[in-house]
Amino acid sequence: MRRAPRGLPGLCALASALVCASCWLQAAEGPGGFAAVTVRADGRHLRTSVPADATIGDALRAINVAVGPCDRVKPRVGTRVHDGLCIAVFRVRVQDSVEQVTVPYVVEIREDRSLPSGRVRLEDGSWCDGLVRRTTRTYFLDDGTTERFIVSEEALRPMKPKVIVVGCKGGSPSRASALPGREIEFEVTAYAPNAPDGSSTGRTSLGLPAGRGVVAVDPSVVPYGTRMWIEGYGWAVAGDTGGAIKGRKIDLCFDDYGYAARFGTRTVTVRFFE
Repeated sequence: MRRAPRGLPGLCALASALVCASCWLQAAEGPGGFAAVTVRADGRHLRTSVPADATIGDALRAINVAVGPCDRVKPRVGTRVHDGLCIAVFRVRVQDSVEQVTVPYVVEIREDRSLPSGRVRLEDGSWCDGLVRRTTRTYFLDDGTTERFIVSEEALRPMKPKVIVVGCKGGSPSRASALPGREIEFEVTAYAPNAPDGSSTGRTSLGLPAGRGVVAVDPSVVPYGTRMWIEGYGWAVAGDTGGAIKGRKIDLCFDDYGYAARFGTRTVTVRFFE
């Protein structure tokens, strides 16, 4: 058996490279010629020239830059190149995490035409926060950018709303005050029924359990039982008062003493309803 000349494999490789180069040259002989592009990937800036009708994917393959299934390329891989184009390859690490998240209870306000106007009560039944198991997917890009998306949520405990019943027998308590439909700025402060200094009795001046949704007002300005939407707080009913609450002031009740202590004094918009 005759052996092939020792230099033949090298000649074959050279011929293959010449064929590839010939293909690129033939493509470049078209009206577009070559396009010089820069690729930023893995902390490096790589420069190459590709035929003007090539895509970004072609350019990346030409300089052996692999793109993983989660990696991102800008502009998109299928985009046609042009001279001076800068291509960015972002390496992406994906991580899923599971956590239990509290869903705060909401306040619902309902009318009771059998209850005298100005009276307020809480509907029977306890309210509570909900609890969900949340799966979050986080994308860590090698440029320091982080993106988070909620993948799924599973309810572990349903949220039960706090229902505040407002008496409307004889008409809306706020109708005579000309407040309904108006948006007015009020100065607001905050308190909590569990203050460690014992400053709160846990009950409002109407005898209601103090808590989120029942706020202290000056009854000569905002009548008891008035429904309102308070910016940054939500639905509320006027069901308490205090010696320092005079004029356009409202004291918001929160369940969390720590948050109430940090709240300070703010000016917010309050919208009133019948």
